[in-house]
Amino acid sequence: MRKSVLSLNSKLFLFFLAIGLFAIIILSLYSYITTRNALLERTYSQLTSVRVIKKKQLEKFFEARLNETLYLSRKAELEHTFFLFDNKKQQKKCFKDINSFIASSAYISHIIISNFEDYYTIDSQKIVLSESYHKEPDTNKRQQLLKQIGLKARALAGVFIHDYFFKDEVSGNYNMYIGAPLHQNDSIKGFMAVGISAEGINEIMLETDSRSGLGETGESYLVGHDYIMRSSSRFEDDAFLSVLAKTDAVTQAFSGDEGTAIIKDYRGIDVLSSYSLFQKNDLEWAILAEIDLKEAMIPIAAYKKRILFISILVALLLLPLSYFLAGKITRPLVKLNKAVKFISRGQYDTYVHNTSKDEIGALTRSVNIMADKIKKQTKDIIEREERLQHFYNATKDGIILHKDGQTVLVNQALCDMTVYTEKELSRMHLDSFLILKLTEKTKSQSSPFLSYETLLVKKDQTVLEVEVQEADIEYKNEKIRAVVIRDISKRKTAEKALAAERSKRLSTLIDGQEMERQRLSRELHDGLGQYLVAIKLKLENTVDTDFEKTKEAVNDMKKMFDNTIEEVRRISNDLMPAVLYEFGLYTGLSNLCKRIDEIAPFTVSFYSNLTTDNNNNKVKTYLYRIAQEALSNCLKHAEPETVKVFLIQSTNTTELIIKDDGKGFNFEKHLKKSGNGILNMRERAHLLNSKLIIRSKINKGTLISIKIA
Repeated sequence: MRKSVLSLNSKLFLFFLAIGLFAIIILSLYSYITTRNALLERTYSQLTSVRVIKKKQLEKFFEARLNETLYLSRKAELEHTFFLFDNKKQQKKCFKDINSFIASSAYISHIIISNFEDYYTIDSQKIVLSESYHKEPDTNKRQQLLKQIGLKARALAGVFIHDYFFKDEVSGNYNMYIGAPLHQNDSIKGFMAVGISAEGINEIMLETDSRSGLGETGESYLVGHDYIMRSSSRFEDDAFLSVLAKTDAVTQAFSGDEGTAIIKDYRGIDVLSSYSLFQKNDLEWAILAEIDLKEAMIPIAAYKKRILFISILVALLLLPLSYFLAGKITRPLVKLNKAVKFISRGQYDTYVHNTSKDEIGALTRSVNIMADKIKKQTKDIIEREERLQHFYNATKDGIILHKDGQTVLVNQALCDMTVYTEKELSRMHLDSFLILKLTEKTKSQSSPFLSYETLLVKKDQTVLEVEVQEADIEYKNEKIRAVVIRDISKRKTAEKALAAERSKRLSTLIDGQEMERQRLSRELHDGLGQYLVAIKLKLENTVDTDFEKTKEAVNDMKKMFDNTIEEVRRISNDLMPAVLYEFGLYTGLSNLCKRIDEIAPFTVSFYSNLTTDNNNNKVKTYLYRIAQEALSNCLKHAEPETVKVFLIQSTNTTELIIKDDGKGFNFEKHLKKSGNGILNMRERAHLLNSKLIIRSKINKGTLISIKIA
């Protein structure tokens, strides 16, 4: 099925549309991101302003409470403190003065005065004397708090703030305390603890009016070092000293940082947060102003919709504009395409009218000029077509058409073969580059078809062996001679190499037989012959000897006969190992490796996974002889430390590998100088329809392998 291809008009239309849409998307994204960042910055600034204002209000609040506490402690000192005298009137007057002060303050809930033994709680409604708090069990939270304030009053000798600790049982409120020591004669005799209700903090921090700058979801709050809220929450009931607010903003504030961020608040909701650390005397709180991210991004959502609407509107306007521009560019090209089709059909009188002066106009003029030139050149092409057709239909062999030896036509293949140009060959006689025997020339004149081998002289005067075929043909109603010249130099080289290889193999076979005869002769002479001579001499020595000596000589001859038999077996086994046929290739190679290992100065190891033996005696014999030759070469030349022989059986193949770590050799040089050992191995591998692989490096050892299918 033919694949659909987009026209140039469609491609240009899509290109312009894509460029336009890309520009719209980039501008829209830039506008949206810029506006979003601006809105976030404005919201952060608004939150920071709220936080700064709240922080200043808290500072003023605590400054006023500290001043009040300092005033009260000094007033009590001027009155000599109620618990330093037995005069009850002075005590009542002191209580009365302090009572009136509590009533006039909006945030002091009660006052505790202590001489470190007895504690007096005073508020605007009643005076409660709590005797001997220190004698009660140390489980009362109020008692623990008063002890902490008393110890700190002694240590600091000044006004200090103690953070919220628990819900006060007397006032029923959450209170924090401002402590101050009570002096007499430059020594501390007791302390005062002024309870500050949480309502004062909440009046500053808690915002419920959406017009306060925090919207519907904004709030400001305080968090202590225990990450528990120190003010009420807009969203959580009873959040004071009960809600855990361990957020990233709180952590950053306590580390000393001041800034803004998008975080998850104590409710797990994404918010914009402005945070810093509030410090007053010993008091440290994190102060935060936050608003829900969703509410802060409401204007952005509306702005995003407007951007999307405008983008779609512009994209719709871009469609017809892109189509118009694409058509304006492609219409002249369509005309040119039609004209080129007419010209390709042979209608060379085609003319394209175009008055534009741009590149398309220049292309149109070029097409008109091309059509005119093609028209003129067509006649020449038709005249040459008949001549060229002979060469196009010919083979890659060199072809020359000649009349009485004078060149008429040649093909490019002959130019490549002789290195002459076509023009040079056209001026040359056939005899100038083709060496022909006189008898062959005579035959060529009388015979219509002739084939022979000769030599071709190239331009650089080198000679090429070629095969020539000649025949008569008709060319332009005239009988001429066609000569086909084929390069056979590679074939000749291969034939010579093959003949040399055959000769070398035959020589190797004969030399191998001769060497085997010589080895057998030495074995018989040096081994078996010596044993027989020794037996003969022993027999001769037994003549004219007594019985005991004769008996001893017979025993010696028995041993000599055993040695002789063993030597015959060894020679026989070397000629044709019986174990190979009786027990198989595995046992034969294993015994061979053991025998070499016993006499060699190196270690020979045999490894095999052979489970089934090959029944082909030829395969077993040749593999055995290859292994025998390789191990013999290790003994004579390799000087290894270890030799490993592997007989590996896979699904369809059996592979023999002999690997040593000896001194190695240069294979190419060695093959030229070596004897018949490697050639014998390669010949045996060839007879098994396999290939012998030899890899060797100097001082890296040698690997020989053959794989039999």
